[in-house]
Amino acid sequence: MKMRKLKFFLKGAGICVGSILFCFVMGLVVGVIYPRIPQIAESFQRNTHANDAKSETDMVKELSDLNVALKAGDTTGEVYVIKKMDPSVVDLKIKKQAQDFFNATYESDEDGTGIIFYQTYDKVYIVTNHHVVESAEAVAASINGGDYVNATLVGKDTNSNLAVLSISKQDLPKTTAQQIIVPNFGNSDDVSIGDPVIAIGNSFGDGNAATKGIVSAINKKVRIQNRYLNVIQTDAAINPGYNGGPLVNQYGDIIGINTGRISSDESIEGTGYSISSNDAKKVIEQIMNNEGTPFLGIHMSNITEEMAAHYNVPQLGVFVQDVVAGSSAADAGILPEDIITGFNGKPIFSAEQLIEEVKNCVVSETVEMKVIRHAKEPLTIKVALKANKDTSF
Repeated sequence: MKMRKLKFFLKGAGICVGSILFCFVMGLVVGVIYPRIPQIAESFQRNTHANDAKSETDMVKELSDLNVALKAGDTTGEVYVIKKMDPSVVDLKIKKQAQDFFNATYESDEDGTGIIFYQTYDKVYIVTNHHVVESAEAVAASINGGDYVNATLVGKDTNSNLAVLSISKQDLPKTTAQQIIVPNFGNSDDVSIGDPVIAIGNSFGDGNAATKGIVSAINKKVRIQNRYLNVIQTDAAINPGYNGGPLVNQYGDIIGINTGRISSDESIEGTGYSISSNDAKKVIEQIMNNEGTPFLGIHMSNITEEMAAHYNVPQLGVFVQDVVAGSSAADAGILPEDIITGFNGKPIFSAEQLIEEVKNCVVSETVEMKVIRHAKEPLTIKVALKANKDTSF
């Protein structure tokens, strides 16, 4: 009798617990999930429409990139991008004359990087920074870790800090020549702040290495190597030897050519700069077509308060520090310490502005420049712009 009562009690307790659990679940559904069903449905619908908006080509590309990255054991695609770029990035050895503390001359070797951008049946063409090969006695190039071979200067543009080199395929081992890949130069106008990027270069002369970061700024005007450039700024480290190498996006498209960095031990982390791919493509095309680019031929700086007071002139225009022999400016009679205040009817306020005005001209065009000399009335000087076709480093 007692056992029958115990079974009856346990059966009743089980029914009570089950009822309580059922009521709790139903309360959760009615009170929490049911009110959110419209939101969940809306979110699912929104995500579905977003995926529908992608083109079939975009989805295929994303899947292809992801599959290659996964096979390489890299879920982010960074290994894929770096491996994709390896056959296109060139290590450079530059021989220059240098002077020691006692003004004794000696030969020095410097390191830099280049990017293959074009090839024919017998030549490979490489773009790099002009300052990397400037004043070089000889330049040698190594592709994909192969032996170094002699490179020849095709042309240069000092204002944009770019130079084009070529090497003969006959000088390359057959396997190296077969491995050459011409990379894709992307559209730098599509770059946005925050985009992930990878900088690749001949790090400290030890071969290709890579650093990653994001795009910090676009269309930034800075002075690097005594040149005023329009650049992409990145926090990816541009280490020694990286200059002339590529800045690439997550798909391995080149969006910039590394050209310098700023660093500080105290308050500023390393900040790298790259010439945008769209600016570089224009200059490369001019050099390859042997058109040359308009070249004024002066070293200049902006007018400071001290300079304005010393020369008794307004604080506008640019100060001519030096004039390149045989240049357009030299032929026109522009002299060191002249102050250029006007160009083709426009007032000139900075060196950056003057450089842009010259870039917008064409070779052989004659321009009028307003020049203050010895704090006297401005002179009007006509300058016939020559092409920068010098093929010496």
